[in-house]
Amino acid sequence: MNDPQMLSNLLSESSLWGQSKSPIWLSSRFTLKRNLASFPFSPKISETEEQQLLSLIEPTLSKTPPVKEGFLFREADLSTTLKEALAEHFLLEGDAKSYLIDPSGFFLVRVEGDEHLILTCLEPASSWKTKWENLSSFERAIGQLHEFAFNPKFGYLSSDPTSCGTALSVEAILHIPCLIHLEELDEVLVKNLPDEVTFHGLGGGDEYIGDFITLKNQFTLGVSEDHILDSVHKAGAEVMKLEAKRREKLMLEKDGFMRDKISRAYGLLLHSFQIETKEAFEALSLLKLGIDLEWVDGMTDQEISAIFFRCRRAHLALDSQESLNPEQLAEKRADYLKQQCHKLKLKI
Repeated sequence: MNDPQMLSNLLSESSLWGQSKSPIWLSSRFTLKRNLASFPFSPKISETEEQQLLSLIEPTLSKTPPVKEGFLFREADLSTTLKEALAEHFLLEGDAKSYLIDPSGFFLVRVEGDEHLILTCLEPASSWKTKWENLSSFERAIGQLHEFAFNPKFGYLSSDPTSCGTALSVEAILHIPCLIHLEELDEVLVKNLPDEVTFHGLGGGDEYIGDFITLKNQFTLGVSEDHILDSVHKAGAEVMKLEAKRREKLMLEKDGFMRDKISRAYGLLLHSFQIETKEAFEALSLLKLGIDLEWVDGMTDQEISAIFFRCRRAHLALDSQESLNPEQLAEKRADYLKQQCHKLKLKI
């Protein structure tokens, strides 16, 4: 096992969420679920069987790229804040008994959570071929050593029946403030999304905090992995194209409604004494848009994108290395945002 401080350092220093070259397509996420044929599924597995599974699978995972040079942690060794920071970084739900993360912070394996194995890979770009191939190669390498639960009719088996088949989830995370603030999102999605692609907010609900939307495949059974990848990628590219057109129109018209929103967001981030996460996300979203429209300068789009994921509760707590109550956390967030955004200048 590795020292949890290594994970803390990795999550604090990672710039993954600030690497996308697109101001609209922030990141893509791939998730594969697999279960070993020789063990009962969660939640039927006993504690003894759970320990046997961990002892069997962890050595194999630790010897397989890309986590071969990474870090292995047991849940019991991680603080609540560190587990929350890990969830913030990978946009996770639920816990696991063991975590393996590669040195880049792009690739995560969770062992014995909702499934025996959940493989997650982040790709901060709209072109995802290499990262998907890495994840697929890793899954095949593990499958050669450990038989996965598979049925000729239902494909890879999961404790969640809706995930059977490929057991693959592909997500495109897009920043689309124009479509949202101009109230065109529903019309665009109804017209352009195929039935096999669904959408939700960044946290999984129907609230688009920070003007982010996640496109995701709706089906895993009866479709191939290539079909899932292609359908989500095409849907993401279409929504991105429509958002880009709205931005071009705003630049030409110099819309007063959006310029006012961006100006107010600028004042909020630079002059607040306390600020909550949702409020910070909404203001950062508008400044991120302002940078792309050339109405704001002093920072790059990548720098603003990284701030989104560093101003959340657990990341701030890791940086402060102390327990913070809600009021102190709001003050800490406001101070952090003022420090990070002080170079911004309005050009409106």
